[in-house]
Amino acid sequence: MIRTRELHASPRPSVAEAVSAVRGDPARSAVAVIALALAVTLVITVNSLVSTVRFQVSDNFDAYAASTVHATTQPDSSGADQSLTPEHAASAASLTGVRGAARYIDASSAGISVATSSVPESALGHRVPVFASDAGFLDTVDARVSGRSLTGVDPALPVAVIGRSLADEIDLRPDEFGSRSLFIDGDAVTIIGVIESSPRMEALTVGVLVPTDAPLRSLAAMPPSSLVVATDDGAASAVADALPMVLDPYHPELLQVTAVGTGSGLRGDVDSLIIRLGLGASAMAALVGAIVVAAQAMGGVASRIGEIGLRRSLGARRSQIGVQFIAESGVVGLAGGLLGLVLATITVLAVCAAQGWVPVIDVRLLVSAPLAAVLIGVIAGTGPALRASRIDPAQALRR
Repeated sequence: MIRTRELHASPRPSVAEAVSAVRGDPARSAVAVIALALAVTLVITVNSLVSTVRFQVSDNFDAYAASTVHATTQPDSSGADQSLTPEHAASAASLTGVRGAARYIDASSAGISVATSSVPESALGHRVPVFASDAGFLDTVDARVSGRSLTGVDPALPVAVIGRSLADEIDLRPDEFGSRSLFIDGDAVTIIGVIESSPRMEALTVGVLVPTDAPLRSLAAMPPSSLVVATDDGAASAVADALPMVLDPYHPELLQVTAVGTGSGLRGDVDSLIIRLGLGASAMAALVGAIVVAAQAMGGVASRIGEIGLRRSLGARRSQIGVQFIAESGVVGLAGGLLGLVLATITVLAVCAAQGWVPVIDVRLLVSAPLAAVLIGVIAGTGPALRASRIDPAQALRR
């Protein structure tokens, strides 16, 4: 129904009239408000969780980068490989600020073949990193293991713990631990567990780890020549400086020591990926919200042609008609923005509470997102507003 008394009293558009028009068509307005609210919720939630996850990832990277040291022996003047003994690991573990140390063999560049059976054709189509270590190695690198680790296992047994990526590749099930085998250069090893994560040595999650004395021909000539040291936070640099003299005071130059401070590159890659995902989700949400608002506004124009004709006959100019519909779209945007702000805040706080994270919410986003919703509403309503302003009053009144 057209409210002629209001139209005679005020042919010019007003905010109050825009609000009244939105309330006068609750079903169509509610759809647009909800669409924009969901868009704003998604934008704020995704970007806030992106910031939160980046904070958690950065914090973890920094913690491990500041508390991990790797030491590797270099060949002597005759070219002979040097080995590290359990006494070397014990000496490293006795240093101030050290929480643990363990020897390992890194055979990832030795060209060792890994297969699922003794048949050569069953070899995996890519190079799998192979490692051998002391029993306490997985504890030192803070690895999380399903099944059994190497702790308490006879170091001479042909057993292996494999990375989660490799386990998924060969479709290993938990009930197959202890019965499924891999073949390392033709030598069988029984899989007893899976490395789910290993923050100090990510390569373990895609490789194979066996005991240092496992009866494998490919590792027989490789002595343990590497050492991983877990330190207290911030102590890695000091431990790295002291380690060569502690392990080999006569030839410290034969020990290459690295404090793991190179996580920034990987951290930067992770940050970049997370940011791109956040921006992509935000752009998609804004596009969907704009489409819904435009459709709502277009439907409003079609249902109010008679009202538009009457306004024009009462003296309203084309620009006033257009502004009226743009204002209505702006009101829808404001309502959706405020509702989305509330929903997003609740969602972010709930997710962070469930995960035990510290929420990171940019206050500027809380202000700009509702304003952006108003802008999206205005932009989306511009097309329908132009169409409304071009309606011929005489033809509109004949309908």
